[in-house]
Amino acid sequence: MVWRALTELPAYPVWWPMHVQIRVLNLLPELLGSQVEFRPRGGLRFVCEIAEAEPHSTLRMNYVCGLFAGRGIWTLEPLEDGATRLAYDVDIHVRGRALAMLASLVDLKAHHVRLMRHIFQGLQEHLARQPWPSLDGTGRSAFMRLISN
Repeated sequence: MVWRALTELPAYPVWWPMHVQIRVLNLLPELLGSQVEFRPRGGLRFVCEIAEAEPHSTLRMNYVCGLFAGRGIWTLEPLEDGATRLAYDVDIHVRGRALAMLASLVDLKAHHVRLMRHIFQGLQEHLARQPWPSLDGTGRSAFMRLISN
């Protein structure tokens, strides 16, 4: 299930791109306040903290430390055919004047779009490998199809 994959923070390295090192800094039972450190190869680290977790609907992460400040929101929408539409909306900026000047020389938006494409692809592949319970008794689950917009 998509929600389960998004909320199993220790499993992120399985489906995130290999060039991003991921370390769970703080894992809390209810998820709120849990923190994950992301360190892209050749880049600066940033830390996200889960600020909202509405099961099977919304997972909001605040960028609380490191390169970025702001927030990202995963939104899940169940579709009639059993698939899930998944979107990630991000509103971040680079911390510090020197880094912001450096970032103005690099197209961070294009880098982020490419990274998110790899993340969605990795999640799709991860979900396809999972033995999720079948809805129709065939051993295959309709939850394996992920739609990103």
